[in-house]
Amino acid sequence: MAQSGKQGSRNQTVLDRLKIIFGITVVAAGTFFVIIFYIFFASGGQMYFYYPYTYPETITMVQTIFPIALALIGLIMFLLIAVLYKCIRHRPLKKSLTVISSILAVLSVGGSGIMLYFASPNIPFWFYDAGPYLTWSNNQDASTGITVNWHSSWTTGSSVRYGSSPDHLDFTATSSDFSQFHHVRIDGLLPNTTYYYRVDLLNAGMKSFKTAPVGNATFSFCVWSDPRENNPYDAAITGPNMPAIMEQQTQLAGKKREFSVCCGDITARGVDRQTWKLWLEDICTNDFACNYSHAVSFGNHERHDDTVGRNLPLFYRYDPTTYSFTYGQVHCILLDPWNVSNAYWSYIPANIYMWMEEDLQAHANSSFTILAVHAPPVFWDGSVASNPADTGGSGAIGTQIVALASAYNIDAVFSGHWHGFWKYNLTGTLYYGIGIGGAESSGYGYGRVDVNATAMVVNAIHAETNTIFDTATILA
Repeated sequence: MAQSGKQGSRNQTVLDRLKIIFGITVVAAGTFFVIIFYIFFASGGQMYFYYPYTYPETITMVQTIFPIALALIGLIMFLLIAVLYKCIRHRPLKKSLTVISSILAVLSVGGSGIMLYFASPNIPFWFYDAGPYLTWSNNQDASTGITVNWHSSWTTGSSVRYGSSPDHLDFTATSSDFSQFHHVRIDGLLPNTTYYYRVDLLNAGMKSFKTAPVGNATFSFCVWSDPRENNPYDAAITGPNMPAIMEQQTQLAGKKREFSVCCGDITARGVDRQTWKLWLEDICTNDFACNYSHAVSFGNHERHDDTVGRNLPLFYRYDPTTYSFTYGQVHCILLDPWNVSNAYWSYIPANIYMWMEEDLQAHANSSFTILAVHAPPVFWDGSVASNPADTGGSGAIGTQIVALASAYNIDAVFSGHWHGFWKYNLTGTLYYGIGIGGAESSGYGYGRVDVNATAMVVNAIHAETNTIFDTATILA
């Protein structure tokens, strides 16, 4: 009898352990499913949540069932955790509950495999490290401040250490961002001074930047547009890396590039995380935007299939997306006349137009004033964009910009949208179409602007041959 009792006790112990293993297994299967569920919908967010839809946006079927799916997952996890609890507490399990939880565990593993299969192409374009890349925030003085931005593989805090030498990163700047998208503003710096910085929790190494000089200085900057054109990722990845080309050719010319300006269409579609990632990789090649600030006047491609701009503010936190900065003797306005309700352009909104007038008045003493905008206000033949119904073109923003340029002595206006190059002098302002940053048909190219105390020289350059094919000198 004693022997039989011991055997029964051992059998019960083994059974209890098997039940615990069973409970842990079903909960592990459910947890694995939850993780893959998150990865599937997160990495495929641009596909399953944003696209396809028409203007105005409509709710997709996946968006409709997503809350239901979350509720079902919650119930399933509750059931599986209840099974584990019973197993740990050595409480009896009904056969039906054992069967149901086993089926759910098998379905969880199978469903996870299916979702992982479909999510795998998108995962590299959602979970990645990129940056840092430098900008100037709204109303930030370029001579005393900088904004450090980056994308992280996982959700983290936002912290940047910086100082006057690589060995003395004595200061720390932070922001409230706790996500994959990070923007840390640094102010209170000295003008015309080099600083070194390192982003915490990002394996990017030591970087540097120089604050803008105050008053006259000698420097260069690059301006280009439409690096993506209409190219999806598969086509864009085979195109030239214009930031790398511009950096190399500017150094070969013996010039000192201190910032850059892009006139928009930096991604194929606003919802296309693939070409957003490619853009960040491009501007971080050879530290193009890691060590030198860059400014973007946003285009229509940043809003394709994303009219209201869900993704744009994740990568560039401007509010509003029209802003300005002064670098030495050059004042630059980045104009974004996008009409959210109408999708594309018609007029510059009244509040933005008023802000531009006030900004131009406040910086009337700048030696040079330039404006960057994606849609061309003046075309190759001198015609002015004046039709508000031409929403696929430039609307009527040309009439407004020409009036501002005439009233406030804007020296040059750079634009893109049309994939070609032109220059037109209208009442003393040079209007450039420079949408050749990704234009294979017309030859890749960009502009290099060389600035000194008395003149600003605009050079148009063929990227393939590194030759200047157009030049213009603007006197102070």
